[in-house]
Amino acid sequence: MSQDSTTRPAGMAGVNGWVEAILYQVVIAVMSLAYAVAVKLGAHIVPFIFISMAIGAVGLILVKGPGDDAAAIVAHPLTWIAGAAIIGMEIFYCLLLTYVPPADGSLVIRISIPLSLVIGMLAFNRRTRWLGWIGAALVLVSVVAIIWRLSMWTLPVALGSALACAAIINIRSYATEFNPWNRAAKDVPEKMRVTGIVVLATALAGLALSLALVAMVAAGLLPRTPLLPELHQFWHGPTLAMALGVGSILYSALHYLGFSSVAKIGAESFIAAAPFTPLMTLIVQQTAHATGLIAFPPFDWRLMPSIAGAIAGVLLIVWSGRRARAAAKQ
Repeated sequence: MSQDSTTRPAGMAGVNGWVEAILYQVVIAVMSLAYAVAVKLGAHIVPFIFISMAIGAVGLILVKGPGDDAAAIVAHPLTWIAGAAIIGMEIFYCLLLTYVPPADGSLVIRISIPLSLVIGMLAFNRRTRWLGWIGAALVLVSVVAIIWRLSMWTLPVALGSALACAAIINIRSYATEFNPWNRAAKDVPEKMRVTGIVVLATALAGLALSLALVAMVAAGLLPRTPLLPELHQFWHGPTLAMALGVGSILYSALHYLGFSSVAKIGAESFIAAAPFTPLMTLIVQQTAHATGLIAFPPFDWRLMPSIAGAIAGVLLIVWSGRRARAAAKQ
């Protein structure tokens, strides 16, 4: 839903779009904190993610209703690729947050930004100017500075989770970009409807599969593994309570704010606001720590140069893309 700068709404619509883009970053920060709190309360990642996303998907669908083409959307292969990527991203991000604080985790997954440029170049012949590659290098250096500080015990799982998140973010982006129903959706309610159907179908399928695997473990057909929850963890009180809040409030708000702000200020400006997510997460994290909601390690000021480097890198990438489009029009 990107728009040319000459056709973007001006005045209050543009101001509202920037406010929504900032609120989008705040919601992501609160979601990161909610994941950390859920894990702290004993929620298992698998049922927590599937239940919260199913609840959130229902909220998205209720905005406009499922429509006559819901079955066709569900049957499309890109629906399952995008849906599985959305759920996989949440699972690996939750896993990452068991090893690093939310602010660190939010920054580490920005490794997806340079990866997206490489994938775009190799798979889709998309060109990036040298200024964009400098920006990507800045982001990569910022991420490496965080990873370098991890202990040898947490490094393998944290790094593996971060790389999985980065790969999944790109898979999700391209699957969503080329999904015919998503491309055809012209307004915010329609995009929310399509997204809701995609997420609900894959979340329910994932929930059914995980329940089947848990039943097989209980029957002795599969060995026990910490990757699978116990049966009672599917109706664990804190899990259900947190899933209800994350799904019905945060997840629905996230998609509305994302789609609406892009429609008002354009994808380029929205992307330019994205690197501020780690900073927002840091603010929310420290507020939660100060109020005693959840304990985190003392604030490490060494995180600030990495946050600043990631912001500068993304802004360079956006500026490079703007210059490339301006040159193409001449």
